[in-house]
Amino acid sequence: KEAVNMLNNFKTKNAPLFFILAVFIILQSVYLLSPADLWWDASVYLGMGKYAFSAGKSGLWEPSRALAWPLVLGILWKIGANPVLFGSIITIGLSAACILLTYMVSRNFFDDTTSLIAALFTAFSPTLFLFTSVLQSEIPSLFFLLLGAYLFLRKKFVASGFIFGISFMTRFFTVFAVIPFFVELIRLVIRQKSSKKFLAFTLSFLIPLSFYLILNQIIYSNAVYPFMLQLFMTQATGSVFNQPFSFYLIGLFKENIFVIFSVLGICSLIRKNHAKNILILPVMLIAFIPFALVSHKEMRFLLPLMPFLYIITAYGITSFFK
Repeated sequence: KEAVNMLNNFKTKNAPLFFILAVFIILQSVYLLSPADLWWDASVYLGMGKYAFSAGKSGLWEPSRALAWPLVLGILWKIGANPVLFGSIITIGLSAACILLTYMVSRNFFDDTTSLIAALFTAFSPTLFLFTSVLQSEIPSLFFLLLGAYLFLRKKFVASGFIFGISFMTRFFTVFAVIPFFVELIRLVIRQKSSKKFLAFTLSFLIPLSFYLILNQIIYSNAVYPFMLQLFMTQATGSVFNQPFSFYLIGLFKENIFVIFSVLGICSLIRKNHAKNILILPVMLIAFIPFALVSHKEMRFLLPLMPFLYIITAYGITSFFK
């Protein structure tokens, strides 16, 4: 009875959050009913899944792609489920989880109002809303990134490192958003003069990567071949997406006009000079800078930083009105 009362209290207290999640899921479900062709990247992930689970008899293979998401789609295909339909249902669930995790990560730093605004902005970010329905790897990778961040803040360093490793194996570029967590642990090593947390985090992060490197060595006779190929492709392809430096700044403003309040949020965080609060800033900046410097620019590349940006934006809004 006590557990039921606690659950009811949680539901009542977080009713606005559940309302946001319900609206998001309903809108995505309606969108799911609209027939549409698969995007090329989504088709490749599905083809790779078929290739993996048919021993090369069906589908196709692109070595430069991370394997986690193709394997999920491949499992759906192998068991006879419609990978497009059920893959889309999975991504809707993962997107809803991203909204919830944005709220939960924000609650480690700020109050309910700030966290609710951050969840609302994340839910109706045009980029996140669009890529929920196109069956690509951005949303699964973002889910694992936010889950890893939440576990990290709860001091679950082994679980966090492993989840971050899965996020990296879902989309390679997520590693930029993970770097600040390594830096934070190095800071703790220096302050506490103990490397246990850093080693536990690093070793657990390397578990998924190790299996991937071994597989690469077996298949390509080169453990880092996919990374080298991906690096080459970032330099030699995608010229049609070349954009000026201002592309993302304008794009983020179009995405949500309220991001202007992130400037106030950043200033407030720096002024308070609290290490736990400032951890958000490196995640956002390090996830942004590499993509801002390369010519190939697409808004989907910024998905790893958007929840953190919206947390800071929400903090700027509540700070302004206070």
